Amino acid sequence: MLRTVIIEDEEQKRLSLRQMLTELRPDVKIIGEAADVNSGKQLIEKAKPDLLLLDIKLPDGTGFDLLEKLAPINFKIIFTTAYEDYAVKAFKFSAVDYILKPVSAVELINAIDKVVHILLAEYNLKINTLLENHRVPSREEKRIILKTIDKVHVIKIEKIIRCASAATFCDFYIRK
Repeated sequence: MLRTVIIEDEEQKRLSLRQMLTELRPDVKIIGEAADVNSGKQLIEKAKPDLLLLDIKLPDGTGFDLLEKLAPINFKIIFTTAYEDYAVKAFKFSAVDYILKPVSAVELINAIDKVVHILLAEYNLKINTLLENHRVPSREEKRIILKTIDKVHVIKIEKIIRCASAATFCDFYIRK
């Protein structure tokens, strides 16, 4: 089940996204909706979604303002917007896709497919690393998975020099 939040200021567009997903992707569960930055931030922090469908222009700011208020970003993002000018900035936030309104069902489903593919690849990497760690006898061969906003890294544990807590994340210092 792909736990999803929709943040869109226009009620009719939220309804349209919800209906498309309900009819075409039963594996997507809408766990919440919001119409602005402030309520969107509260919803995301509480609901902890796997996926965020995010509009750019909101009454109290932008989708980017919302993302900047969240740390860490532990979900995938699909932008749904009428503004094509922000695509490059969206991908700097590691957006999986950028869909222009009116959102077509085909584009939305293709974007959801990308999210599912990415999440499955990350899951498989985690499972394979766990199994490999179980098989290898020495600590020098064991690995850890470190996730950044846009990538998953598999690092040998022996290469970690130190870790430092920094607010809501951790800095890893790694020997090359």
